[in-house]
Amino acid sequence: MTVIVVLVILATMAAFLLGLVVVVHPLRRLRLDKRRHGLAIMAGALAVFIIAGFFLPDVPTAEAVARPATPPPSVAGADSSIRSAAEVGDTLVVDIMTQAWTDQDHALATGDVAQAVGRALQQGAADGGTAPNIAVAVTTTGVDRLGAESDLLLMTVTFARADLMAAQFDNLLVGQVLNLATDVQFGPAGARALLAYCRSDRGREQSRPFCELANDSTPA
Repeated sequence: MTVIVVLVILATMAAFLLGLVVVVHPLRRLRLDKRRHGLAIMAGALAVFIIAGFFLPDVPTAEAVARPATPPPSVAGADSSIRSAAEVGDTLVVDIMTQAWTDQDHALATGDVAQAVGRALQQGAADGGTAPNIAVAVTTTGVDRLGAESDLLLMTVTFARADLMAAQFDNLLVGQVLNLATDVQFGPAGARALLAYCRSDRGREQSRPFCELANDSTPA
């Protein structure tokens, strides 16, 4: 269709030029010996040109051409702290690395990631899998019991996929997202982080159910 329209436009342009020639210098051999013949040809060509223009496809704007394609949502790319996301049995384990200024920031980072993962799942993340549980494994850099610097697993906070899929995150604060947790596992360093958060104003005001769940859990 586009090719035909372009050919028609080219033909009308040629006809318009012919009409212009007739206006300037009548072509008696073609029986176009009057200027009104040339004007009529030009008018007809212009009308056809305008009509044909409506059938041309829209030309994308420079902004549309330059705009990069929106990447599909993914769990692994939901937050910059996520190192990996993989299904293990009935759980999608999301491993994150936190670099917190204070102990309580680790819990807040967990809530941020849970929210980001939930949004990605709601948008149909291709790597979301089907596991009914989503576990956020919180790791940080520290010194182990032998004095060596290494990655330390602070805690693993588990959420039900159904809860993250149904959550209205626009109406939930980060501390309230933590209340969706169904299980909390932690070691000594994680216990300090949880205690610091749950004793903070935000922990007491926003995350009482989460802190009660953590308090009832047995340290690993």
